[in-house]
Amino acid sequence: ALAKRVSIEVYKGEEEQLNLGLEHDLYVTIPKGKYKNLSAKADVPEYLIAPIANKQAIGKLNVQLNNKIIVSKNLVALKAIAAGSWWTRTVDSMALWFK
Repeated sequence: ALAKRVSIEVYKGEEEQLNLGLEHDLYVTIPKGKYKNLSAKADVPEYLIAPIANKQAIGKLNVQLNNKIIVSKNLVALKAIAAGSWWTRTVDSMALWFK
């Protein structure tokens, strides 16, 4: 129920988006009736610069109960993204000036 895809914009790479996920399933046990107080928030950078390795840690997934972090796990790249062509890197470098 808390599952949601996290994707980040990638510059200077062969692809423009990267999906993030957990390396392993995450299970959390909470007191009965407290599900409505449970939330998950991804703490990730605004964008990434390629190259990016498969399973590279990119950010954190923080699971909160009553606004207190009860679990924090690494979000990792679900696949590798190689550096783009010379032209892609040049165009993206210029685009980053305006970020």
